[in-house]
Amino acid sequence: MFTISKKLELLQHSLRKLNKEVFGDVQVQYATTRNVLTDVMILIQRQPQNEQLYKEEKPAMEKVHTWEQRLESFYKQKSKEEWPNLDDTNGKYFHAKLQQKHHINRIASYQMEDGQWTWDYEKVVAHFVNYFEDLLGTSVTVQESFDRGGSARRDAK
Repeated sequence: MFTISKKLELLQHSLRKLNKEVFGDVQVQYATTRNVLTDVMILIQRQPQNEQLYKEEKPAMEKVHTWEQRLESFYKQKSKEEWPNLDDTNGKYFHAKLQQKHHINRIASYQMEDGQWTWDYEKVVAHFVNYFEDLLGTSVTVQESFDRGGSARRDAK
C-alpha cells in the first residue's frame, strides 16, 4: 500500500503538468470560447443573410458545450464531495448520508454525578432538559429591546 501511494505521489507533478499543457486554465478557456460564440451570434443578428456565420456558429456552440462539461467536471473535483458524482442525489445514498450525520450528532448517553453512565433515552433527555432549564430559566421576567433611537429600554413582563 505504501508503494502505491509513493508512486502516485511521484506521478502527481507529471499529471499536473500534463493537465496544464492539455487543458490549461479551464475557467479561462470556457470564458474565451463563450465570448467567441457570443461574438458570432451578435454578427448573425447584424448580418442574418451571411451563411458563413451560421457555419461558424455550430462549431463554436460545440466548443462551448465541451468546455462547459470540463468546467463542471473541474468544479465537481474541486468540491471533493461524494454525492455530485452520483446521478440519484435525492435517493437512497443522500438519505443514508443524512441518517449517518444524524446518528453521529446524537447524544446517546451521559455520565451522572455519581460517575455511572446511563444510556436510557428518557433519562438522557430529562437530564439535558433539566440542565438547560436551570441554565436559562423557564420564564423571562425582563426583556431588553431597542427603540428606533438606538437606546436600550427594559420592558417588565
